[in-house]
Amino acid sequence: MEQFRIRIEWTEPDPDWDGLDAATWGRVGFFVGDDCITSNHPADSRVPGDSEFLEGPISGLAEWVADNFVHVLWAIRTPFPIEEIGVNAPPIPGLRQASSGWSEYPIDCDMNQMGVWQHRHTFGHADSPLALPSIVFLPEPRYVALAVDYPNTALDPTVRFTAPSSRPWPHLYVVRKEQLEEELGTFIERVINQASSTEEAKKWAAWLSNRWERSRSEAADPETRIRVALGDELSSIVRDARSTHPRIADTLADFLLDCSSSVREISSFLTEQLSSHLEPGGPDGAAWRRIANSGMDLSAPLFEQGYQLARRVRSFLREEVAPLPTITALLARVDVERDEPVHTTAFRAAAFGGRRFARIVPSADDERMRSVPSYRFAVSAALGRLLAAACIDPSKPIATAHGRYARLLETRRANAFAVELLLPRRVLEVRASVIREEGRVPQALCEDYGISQSAANWHAYNAGVLSLRA
Repeated sequence: MEQFRIRIEWTEPDPDWDGLDAATWGRVGFFVGDDCITSNHPADSRVPGDSEFLEGPISGLAEWVADNFVHVLWAIRTPFPIEEIGVNAPPIPGLRQASSGWSEYPIDCDMNQMGVWQHRHTFGHADSPLALPSIVFLPEPRYVALAVDYPNTALDPTVRFTAPSSRPWPHLYVVRKEQLEEELGTFIERVINQASSTEEAKKWAAWLSNRWERSRSEAADPETRIRVALGDELSSIVRDARSTHPRIADTLADFLLDCSSSVREISSFLTEQLSSHLEPGGPDGAAWRRIANSGMDLSAPLFEQGYQLARRVRSFLREEVAPLPTITALLARVDVERDEPVHTTAFRAAAFGGRRFARIVPSADDERMRSVPSYRFAVSAALGRLLAAACIDPSKPIATAHGRYARLLETRRANAFAVELLLPRRVLEVRASVIREEGRVPQALCEDYGISQSAANWHAYNAGVLSLRA
């Protein structure tokens, strides 16, 4: 897992700047792993070569971190459907998308909420005179994704940024939340200490120090975390559960992170499902538990984790490359029940698991579930979510979902699981010459394996069998 780093070098201020700006004048550079994401050169420069640093007043960046710290770490649900992000779709919204009014995103997105979300998640937005690349934080419970892209050049920034040669922008990095939290804290403390050393900035340093303490307290408070993670509407469901069904409240909160706000309509169904899975159980011998107990390499990239789990399922089934049977038969062979569909658009397929049993519940109202390949993919992805959750923490009850608003990083692992489970990479490699000749995975092969051609082509691209997405 890569680390996010901020480097500061305090320098003499530009003579045209004074006060707080002069007191916090310096050179600042951002790095993720081995990549510098602030590599730049002056917009009007004819001299080749980039600097890793931006120079100017750093106080505004520190204010932005203090004001938005809890959102950077815990505002997990987004005002846009995660499913609309990525392959053959718009990227995570950044500065370029904001400048066009987010016109690429679904029309049912609330533009006011999009604006608030963009400000709270885009590093330094509206608080710093420094020209920055677009750095957007997308938090999840254990990790934070960093979406890095170019700024809007129509605003005529004073510098031009250069993306790392091996990772063209837009690019998505993933860092551990604890490491990001520590680095941002170190950054603010350094700015406060620098400002405190000058008479003209001491009052501001004291103000920022108090604001920073409040922000840290907010980010450490469990109730604030839930409210920020879920929003007011869904967090109220969790508050109600703490009064009426306290044993399921934490599991319910985790489940709601993957759902649209329409989930309130099935709150009684969720209470019933979660209560049954939190009952004391017997021996831990279910097939899906045994598969999960074989472990997962959490240090591997998310897509590779999904591939690993899918191969373990196929190995358990002794079906290394053959097309799988119906989804219901597949679930039965790994001791997972398939419940009757529930009328909701909050998710496409939900997975619940405890010591006694596990079940997957498809949606009866999601339009994509009417297509056999889409149905197979969604239920397979939900199975992947179930197995991954059991690998990460076998002691916890599991409640998770796959759908339009499911968490980005979890969805990427689940999608990789589903596509490898339905159509193993080995099959693509054997058929590589035919696939390359046609420029796509043959429709007949997709039908044999019960997978859509778009998903199969995406898998072939990632496997290196197709050079371009079909």
